[in-house]
Amino acid sequence: MNPKDYILVPVDFTPESMHALRYARMMATYCDMGITVAHIHQPLFDPVTGSAFDLEMMRKNKEHLNEMLIEVGWDQYHNPKHVPVTTYFDTGDIQSKLIDLVEDEKYKLIIMSTRAESSFIKRLVGSVSTQVGRLGSKPVIIVPPRADVNPPKRIVVGMTEELLDGQAFRDLLEFITNGEAFIEFVYVIGDDVSYSFLEKSLIEKLMVANFPSVRFVIRSLAQEGMDISDSLTEYAVKQKAGVLIIVTGHRNFIESLGHRSISKSALMNPVLPVMILHTQSNSGSAIV
Repeated sequence: MNPKDYILVPVDFTPESMHALRYARMMATYCDMGITVAHIHQPLFDPVTGSAFDLEMMRKNKEHLNEMLIEVGWDQYHNPKHVPVTTYFDTGDIQSKLIDLVEDEKYKLIIMSTRAESSFIKRLVGSVSTQVGRLGSKPVIIVPPRADVNPPKRIVVGMTEELLDGQAFRDLLEFITNGEAFIEFVYVIGDDVSYSFLEKSLIEKLMVANFPSVRFVIRSLAQEGMDISDSLTEYAVKQKAGVLIIVTGHRNFIESLGHRSISKSALMNPVLPVMILHTQSNSGSAIV
């Protein structure tokens, strides 16, 4: 990675976002990148106190952000490998501000926390982390609250046609060649012909990319009556994978209501860190 590359870590000061920040600190060392800790303040209005309440909340949030910066810096004091850390503060709609922010070319990876969704509306529309994970253009890692904060020793990659897309494949190579993890490309089998085609195409791209320096295997997996996302997740958990990587295309809201994409299903309540790679075209279809 370029030392000017940064991981963007949106936080809301909950224990879950603090855990995601610790995970990002580990991943920054793994990927040789810096960190930007970002907070978007959603404007509030109190009918009694007017704007005074909102101004006080903004002041406290800025203080919290600085405290998080100090905490990350203290962790670095005990780590011989320096990771540059900066902060970013803004106000407005959280989701739209974050999606705009990730377009900054210095951010090569976004790491976000998540919580189990409980309300019907959140399940239908998706949380901020789900929406940024699916609609942004950069690789995103969604970190569940109990994820281990250790460099991944094994990575499971969902094998689809979208994985061979130029942008998604480049992002994948850049990530998995940073460490020494064992890579498993897993195809949840629909038919043998599709698997053979994808296997051959993937091997050709890996050879062209001079990939043999990294240990990997390509295998198929029976769906056994489960959703593809559930099959991949169950397999990744059994293999004790550190990260599950899947690829998504971009869909608008109306299309997404009638389309159960693997990325959305995997992100709603992840049990291990899930990394989302995006196809080059915004009109690409999500993996199904």
